[in-house]
Amino acid sequence: MKVADRITVPTGLIGVVHLMPFPGDLFDLDSDKAVEYFRLSCDLDEPIGCYNLGVMYFDGTGVDASPVLAENLFQKACERGYEFACNMLRPEPEGD
Repeated sequence: MKVADRITVPTGLIGVVHLMPFPGDLFDLDSDKAVEYFRLSCDLDEPIGCYNLGVMYFDGTGVDASPVLAENLFQKACERGYEFACNMLRPEPEGD
């Protein structure tokens, strides 16, 4: 069975939510479902799903924090043209 055969939500809807890496909870999120759907969409090469899953690993939301895994997911999303993910890979400018 392919990953696409297991999805019950249209792929295009999976990436509608764009997560931002912010400390604290901005809204209620069913973390387990979010991880499941973002992982499925990333497996289908949807860059927003890869990015959102990366944010969850970056923040440790619903998963154990993993900067290495987050970076890999941001890289995959960036390679597929998602600029927000590319921005996460750039070093922050140093302060004055």
